[in-house]
This record gives sequence, C-alpha cells and structure tokens, in this order.
Amino acid sequence: MTEDAPLGVELTAIASRLYAFLFPVPVVCFFGALMTDIAYTESAFLMWLHFSEWLIAAGLAFGAVAALALLVAFLSSSLPRKASAGLI
Repeated sequence: MTEDAPLGVELTAIASRLYAFLFPVPVVCFFGALMTDIAYTESAFLMWLHFSEWLIAAGLAFGAVAALALLVAFLSSSLPRKASAGLI
C-alpha cells in the first residue's frame, strides 16, 4: 500500500486477502471429515471418528476466522456508506 492510502482502504485490502487465503481451509476440512466419516462407516475403526472430530473443529475455527475477516473487509469498505438502498 502507499503512504497516501487511507486506513480503511488498507484494512479492506488486508482483510480481503486474509479472507481469500482462509476461505478454502474450512471447505477442505469439511470435505475431509466427510471422507473420514465414510471410512468410519466402512471399517468402524475409531481412529476415523477422531479424525472427523478434529477436522470439523478445525473447519469451524478457520471458518470463524474467515468470517471475521470478511466482516472486517465489508465494514471497513466504503460500499455500505455509499449505497443508497440496502443497509440503513
């Protein structure tokens, strides 16, 4: 960023990049949990159950951080303040 850029623009850019970086992690974790659930139903080996628990927990944690980054990017952008319809 440049020195002349306002703080809101820099914050929006950083939060948008962070969101783009973090968004795929929960998707992969939840897909992995689905695969380990299928493996558990086929084998009844408890290791797969514990893998699913950890993958779901990681997906929820990274999803919460990604959602927070998206919220920061949205609230720090000028779009909500310039919109004539929608948010009041």
